[in-house]
Amino acid sequence: MPEEINGGEDRIYLWKKGTDIIQRPDHLRFSIDSVLVADFAKIQRNTTRILDLGCGNGAIPLFLAKKTKAKITGIDIQAEACELARKNAAINGLSEQISVICDDMKNWRTHFPPRSFDHVISNPPFFPYNEHSLTKGGEALKIARHETKLALGELIGVASALLKDWGRFTLVHRAERLPEIFDFLRENRLAPKRLRICHARPSKDGRILLVEGVKCGKPGLTVLPPLILHGEGRLYSEEVQNMFAAPGDDDSPSVSNNNDLNGGKTMTLFKHKLHTKERESMIKISNLIREDVRQSGVTSGIALVYCPHTTSGILINENADPHVVMDLLYLSKKLFPEGDPKYLHAEGNSHAHAKAVLAGNSKAVVIEEGKLILGHWQDVFFCDFDGPRDREFFVKILEG
Repeated sequence: MPEEINGGEDRIYLWKKGTDIIQRPDHLRFSIDSVLVADFAKIQRNTTRILDLGCGNGAIPLFLAKKTKAKITGIDIQAEACELARKNAAINGLSEQISVICDDMKNWRTHFPPRSFDHVISNPPFFPYNEHSLTKGGEALKIARHETKLALGELIGVASALLKDWGRFTLVHRAERLPEIFDFLRENRLAPKRLRICHARPSKDGRILLVEGVKCGKPGLTVLPPLILHGEGRLYSEEVQNMFAAPGDDDSPSVSNNNDLNGGKTMTLFKHKLHTKERESMIKISNLIREDVRQSGVTSGIALVYCPHTTSGILINENADPHVVMDLLYLSKKLFPEGDPKYLHAEGNSHAHAKAVLAGNSKAVVIEEGKLILGHWQDVFFCDFDGPRDREFFVKILEG
């Protein structure tokens, strides 16, 4: 089911992974950390059950489903996040493989017997919480970023209790917390086996770590080569770009192959779906395009916004005063009234086709320093003249 933009949700299509993700701006969006930990996880052939502790909107289960047929369960304390995770499983056709439980993970005994899972994975809150902690956003973001509901040691204890002997625990976290992570792993009979530190650039200190522990495993740690996240400018490195490709899909070119086809320039495609609620409406989509630009890593180029429908279009105009939008819709109705008896089109929506021609089906917006170059009062709108309907639009990010 398509998301409703007016309801505060947006939908991102990761073209190379073939994955749709619905997100909400008032909840923690999936980030590169989710991609990294899902890629780092070593799923064994005999793995049948995987648990994601603190699954949020379900991004990690979606990515894991690209590399395993094992049943994946996510658990999260926030009801809204669980609802998003269920939606994301459904729109990707994965409801049979991915299930979601809404509860405090400390109540795990209510849902699972001990030693139920072959693999446990987590992208937990990174920051300890106390009365002096600086938090941004609302309560949902505070819970996702700070250990307000569950401390790091408690999370690792839950992971150990739910893992079978010789099961694997995969974690992404802040590199500065490595000493206590190792302490908690050993306290809970999880032998650290693999470690990789992620650096924004070769000259920068490592800030993110990926670690794997094996329950009842023998001592012996493999420290993998550093993972460099970014290449030139804000573009992801080739290794990170390849993580966005569907595993084993050699026929679907990765982002790096797109670079080769475009003279070394990055081209990234995003797909958004929305449901319009009114007969005629103008929906602001600038923030969705900004998020696409951020995820693409392109700092200088063009964002091409394209609408594939014949009774809707893309428009750039004022959004500071909402009366401007109301006036534009009023004038379009006056110029092309609905129900004119002289219209010949049998479907009775010729007025909508005419309005879509005036709006146009695409707009190009300049990107500079990683930002959209829009006038102070300007926004980009998706205009629907034949609603309510399920609609979609595409954003192509071109570097150069």
